[in-house]
Amino acid sequence: MYRVFLLLALVLAGCSDGFRMPVGPVETSLPAATALPSDPAARLMIAVDPRIELLTTVMLLSGRPICGRALNSETPYARRVAQHFGAYADHEAVHLLRTMRDNDFNCDAPISAMLYLSDPPDLVLGRPLSDAVAQRAGGAAQFDILLAALRDFARVTHFADFFAAESGTYARIVADVTRLSNGEQNVRLIESYYGMRAGSYRIILAPLLSREGFGPRIPRGDGSSDVYGVVGAAGLHDGLPSFGAADDFQYLFWHEFSHSFVTPLAKTSRSDVEPLAPPSPPIAEQMERQAYRNWETALNEHIVRAVTVRLTTRELGAAAGAAAAARERERGFIYLDRLTAQLERYEQQRERYSSLADFYPEILAALME
Repeated sequence: MYRVFLLLALVLAGCSDGFRMPVGPVETSLPAATALPSDPAARLMIAVDPRIELLTTVMLLSGRPICGRALNSETPYARRVAQHFGAYADHEAVHLLRTMRDNDFNCDAPISAMLYLSDPPDLVLGRPLSDAVAQRAGGAAQFDILLAALRDFARVTHFADFFAAESGTYARIVADVTRLSNGEQNVRLIESYYGMRAGSYRIILAPLLSREGFGPRIPRGDGSSDVYGVVGAAGLHDGLPSFGAADDFQYLFWHEFSHSFVTPLAKTSRSDVEPLAPPSPPIAEQMERQAYRNWETALNEHIVRAVTVRLTTRELGAAAGAAAAARERERGFIYLDRLTAQLERYEQQRERYSSLADFYPEILAALME
């Protein structure tokens, strides 16, 4: 194991209550199971993950973005990646990922798929892929072909040696993010707002990704799940990939972890969600440009962003909340105001609605108006 973890038993300078770093999607809600530790510190981790670094390295060599943005190729770290792995640009894994990426294995799908695996070079599939991820990979047999190629790539390129050699870089990145994340406090905030809990919260920093974020949820055998925020770099600071200022990262933290609570609600209420789909105008084109290709995905994004706006308003003030709402409207989330109004009702009636799952029918009702 060579995943880089900084144990968060340390209280780092600039972080109000520290951030413990040991080092997602289950049905409807994630219960406050007695088997789950109540202390968020025991369930929270932050790391640079070798599985995601392997994926993004191969994608960098492929010349394709994972989703909408080109990979972050201009940092000193990215240049070291290119120098070490550049001779393998014609490897089968590179060609396969390029082709599969162009056939819908893109955005969240490859990120999620890697999180079902053990660390490279073994890349053992610990449990079957979700049906949705397998379908986007072109089927289980096609994914097995990709896995074999990725294992070979990791071995012939001595990926583990490169990852170990970069451990100092990863440790500095993790420490910088720890200082601005307020991780434990934000886990408590998210769980309190949704009235649900997860088995663990894992922030994965992906320095080769550029300003993109993904919120996978990977089910556990005990009925809970591990939820992830896989986040790309926002820039460069002191020669290292930087993940933004504290407020920016906090907003991203709330957004990505929210997906793991919101997405299952639509899946279990699909018969109620599908009839609400509006005609193609007015949002289809804007949603498509942001890789939200169907109504259910667009609805989930609306709700996630509405919750994040409400958290911003409650935690950072009305002006910050208004600015966040304005940014989301500019991106085409035209139902945002209707949803935030409903969420205010939810906040005022928590004695009646113990979780957002309980309130979900009221959110859908707001879209019927």
